[in-house]
This record gives sequence, C-alpha cells and structure tokens, in this order.
Amino acid sequence: MRAAHAQTLTEFLRKPNQVLKKVDKHDVVLKRTGGKPSIRLSLESRVTASSAGSELAAHLLADAMTALPEIPDKLVPLLEHRFPWVRLLPADDRLAFAREFVETLQACVSVGSAAPLDQMIGDWKATATAYADPTLVARLKRPLPGSSTRVPRPASRAKKR
Repeated sequence: MRAAHAQTLTEFLRKPNQVLKKVDKHDVVLKRTGGKPSIRLSLESRVTASSAGSELAAHLLADAMTALPEIPDKLVPLLEHRFPWVRLLPADDRLAFAREFVETLQACVSVGSAAPLDQMIGDWKATATAYADPTLVARLKRPLPGSSTRVPRPASRAKKR
C-alpha cells in the first residue's frame, strides 16, 4: 500500500473537501491529540484490492505447504529470521509453529482480522521464553507432587496430519 499522507483531525474538520481530494491519490492519516489513535481514511476499492492480494498470497502459501512437503522445512529459517525467538523452540515445535502460522494467517485474511495471528504469535513467543529458562523447563517437566497417575503426552498438531 502506498504511503499515507498525514493531516491533523482539526485540518480535516476545517477543510474536509481538500483532505478528501487527497484520498483519491493516497490514504490520509488523521492525527489526533491526547494520545488517541490516528484515523486512516482510505478508498474502499484500495482496501479491497489490498485484502484480496493478502488473501491470495496466504492461500498460495497454504497450498504450497500442502503440495510441496519441503516447504514447511524451508519456511522455518525464514520465520527464525523474522522472529529470532523461534530459535529457542525445539525443532519439532519450530515446524509446528510454521504450520500454525500459515494456517492462522490464511484464516485471518479470510475474515479480515489479524488479531488471531497476533495472539498466536504471542503464545508461541511465550512458549519460546519458557524454553529459554532451563530451570523453568525442568520444573514444568517434573511430576506434580501427590500425583501418581501418568498422563500420556499428547501428539503434536504436526504429527496428527
């Protein structure tokens, strides 16, 4: 998407027609005072085209992961580059993260919200943070006091496929 032109909300309220003419060429970001989030003005057609492109890219990536078995393995280093904390995960979990990333990305673009992707990334980052502390990992893996029933380890999502 093209860079947005910044205006103050006050400028927009004083001269709305001048600001709206700029929206035909590029997005306009209306800056607000008091720490309030800015407002973005954009043509619906521009947003629709951007969303369609993102959705197509996500679906192509998901299809490539299904059709080409080596893609998930090749995606892991790319994700490690973008999210260095992925290197703290065990190898199986890195692959599970890559698969879940693509699946969640595909779902997010289909509904037009990146919030679930942000949540999923945050959850995986918390997991990587736990793995970064060997003492914590050992504590989490030890048997719970007073429990003599063994519970089998669940199969990972990646192995269920």
